[in-house]
Amino acid sequence: MTDTRILLGIWVLLLVSGLAAAALFGQGVLRDSHHGEPVVHLDLSKETDWIAAPFRVWREGRHRLLLSSVNHDDRLVGRPFRGEIEVRIVDPSGTVVLERGYPPGSIGHAVPSNYGDVRLDSIRIRSGSLGRWALLVRVTAADAAFETVRSEVKLRTDQRELGMGGLINTVMILPAGLLLALAALVAVPLARRDHRSPLILTLSLLLALALFVRWRPG
Repeated sequence: MTDTRILLGIWVLLLVSGLAAAALFGQGVLRDSHHGEPVVHLDLSKETDWIAAPFRVWREGRHRLLLSSVNHDDRLVGRPFRGEIEVRIVDPSGTVVLERGYPPGSIGHAVPSNYGDVRLDSIRIRSGSLGRWALLVRVTAADAAFETVRSEVKLRTDQRELGMGGLINTVMILPAGLLLALAALVAVPLARRDHRSPLILTLSLLLALALFVRWRPG
């Protein structure tokens, strides 16, 4: 009985440590995939009313406001955007914290050969509220040259501010896998003593981690 309790204690320690490492890895994956960051899809060949993309701010940091386009028509490559867009960022209280207008020729955006983007602005956003922010964009002057081009205005976290912390999140898959594998090995003698639940749970978590790595977002 004493040996079983020791094995259970070791298994719990390895399992909890592995889950903690897996959580850090998952956080890094979601961050790198820009999960939850706002994107407004635009047709720059048509004037639009305000289009809103709600989002939440979980941590303070600098964010980059980008205009990107995807094009697969070589005949249009290099044509500058001659339209006009307006952008707003509104905090949870309804206060407009950023409002910009971009008249024709002011942003240097052109039809790309495949993908291209330009930085419109940057803003430091402070957390502290669980309410919803909003990114709003409208096209006030259209450009027919962008009729077949898919464009977006998006707000992206500046990854440079993450420093080594961002890299650590990514590599935590290694200790997560190792610790869960060790937990499974410890669970084998427990299963032989009619304690099969630890082995089943650990193998299920290893399978879930493998599937997440295989089909992770982004």
